[in-house]
Amino acid sequence: MLGHGLAKGWHVVARGAKKAGHDITTALKKSAHALDGTAKWSGTKLKGASYKTTEALKHMGGDAKIGAEKTGQWFKDVGKGIKDVGHHTKGS
Repeated sequence: MLGHGLAKGWHVVARGAKKAGHDITTALKKSAHALDGTAKWSGTKLKGASYKTTEALKHMGGDAKIGAEKTGQWFKDVGKGIKDVGHHTKGS
């Protein structure tokens, strides 16, 4: 599924930026948007922190940045959502 692949790809970009000490906001926003679209397409509902984080990222203003205190947790939340949705899209 293309959307799931995009979500994973942007998450990898965010991981690389994080390791390099760069801001990951743009990559994580793109990952969240792709994840949300994939979840809707597959009929899967994001749950818990994955849902809350994805919604927050989708509604952030264009130039808004994730605060340092949330970066690690939001990265994990989106990654968990990607994994969960991936289980429902296999074979699609």
